[in-house]
Amino acid sequence: MLNEKNPLAQPNEYFQYLKSDHYSIGEKYLDKKEIIDKSSGTLILLLGEQNFENKLSTLLAQKYNVNSSAYDRAIDSIYNSNKIGGPTLHHNLDGAHTFEGALNILREHFPNDSDFQLALESIKHLSRDLTTPSGINPFLTPDNFQQSKDFLVHHLDMSASSANDLLNINAVELGGALIATLAVVYNLKNEQIDKMGAYFSRISLVSLISGNPALLFFIFYIDGAILNSTYKT
Repeated sequence: MLNEKNPLAQPNEYFQYLKSDHYSIGEKYLDKKEIIDKSSGTLILLLGEQNFENKLSTLLAQKYNVNSSAYDRAIDSIYNSNKIGGPTLHHNLDGAHTFEGALNILREHFPNDSDFQLALESIKHLSRDLTTPSGINPFLTPDNFQQSKDFLVHHLDMSASSANDLLNINAVELGGALIATLAVVYNLKNEQIDKMGAYFSRISLVSLISGNPALLFFIFYIDGAILNSTYKT
């Protein structure tokens, strides 16, 4: 049974309670770190579920992926002229949806604008495209993307759709990686890093199933930290 005492009646006591390491529910005490671990794992699993991720990404895109400025039209001009890659892959194949590609296109269309202004408009456009279900990869040129995809498909026997998913990132996937990072930052101490294996195993499985490159990068980083910690001890 939850404690029905009004916490605002004793603010000092309530603030001490918030700062403590445990939550009290009746006579039971729940460790904050355990709550954060389990709740973050549940959220990451939910965000990694394909249907849920697609629906949430679609909602985000409908609300935020609204391109109406002259800068937006310039960046999308290549796709609008030849429809390369279709609605799903044009971010990877038109050459205008990387940091460098978007900036170069804007330089051609707006030679009198400052690089700072053009860089800002590029980031704004790419950030909106990040909300789409297919996502973007602002680092890979079309040639790099195609080479990476061919390697995954022909050498690792990955399906084309899975390769596309792994080589792109969207806002929902980024959110999952951020939740994992915050959970580790809250829970982890250097001397406890070798005890987080089970948590990282769960996150690794989710990242592989959902094709979340941000989570994979996070796992590689933490695994490196674990190996470094083990080596030092």
